[in-house]
Amino acid sequence: MSSEINKRFRSCSNFKMMEGMLWIWPNGNTYRIGQVNYDEETGDVYPSNGWGDGYPDRAKGYPDTEDPATVGCLLKLARELWEDPDVYVCPTEDGSGWVFRTRYLTYAEPRGSTETTAIIAAIEAGGVTRTNTMTEYKDSPFHEVKIRVGTYGELSKIQEELDEAVDAAAQGIDLMVLIELSDIIGAVAGVAEQQYGFSLEQLIAFSEKVREIRSSEED
Repeated sequence: MSSEINKRFRSCSNFKMMEGMLWIWPNGNTYRIGQVNYDEETGDVYPSNGWGDGYPDRAKGYPDTEDPATVGCLLKLARELWEDPDVYVCPTEDGSGWVFRTRYLTYAEPRGSTETTAIIAAIEAGGVTRTNTMTEYKDSPFHEVKIRVGTYGELSKIQEELDEAVDAAAQGIDLMVLIELSDIIGAVAGVAEQQYGFSLEQLIAFSEKVREIRSSEED
């Protein structure tokens, strides 16, 4: 595992040294990085508290990915690269590995066999181009919280309408909750049609079939 990670970081241009990382040397010794300095002329990044005696070649070392603080640093780096503060990794539903996701989206790639390898894969990918990152907010007089704007035909639009429904319920306005629920249906239809080629009627038919089966099982 350590040799694999060493090779991946040596070849990854997105990787950068960060304060708090635990560095491993070829002889097994470890070194906690303090404040990091950046040389604008060479582009080199190095710890301001030095590398210590006997370790002049930092290129032979690599971050200790079993150290919790180091894993936290790597996750922070992934969030910076993906320009999304909500990024995290979690196990897949089928238990086949770990997937990279945010509050709004689950990405098919990158993924890994462990939490750390999924984060490393995200750093290597360096982010993705998305049509909507939900970084803009809707200026609405009806809602008491800021609502992130989604894009019709994407899961982000469902999230936008869901956030509005949650806010409407918190305000105790039943009519507005019902309006937002209808908007959620429209947003779901957009995703089904544009991304999967299914109609809303087909989704409803399948939903009714599922409810019928579950009802019969309860009886």
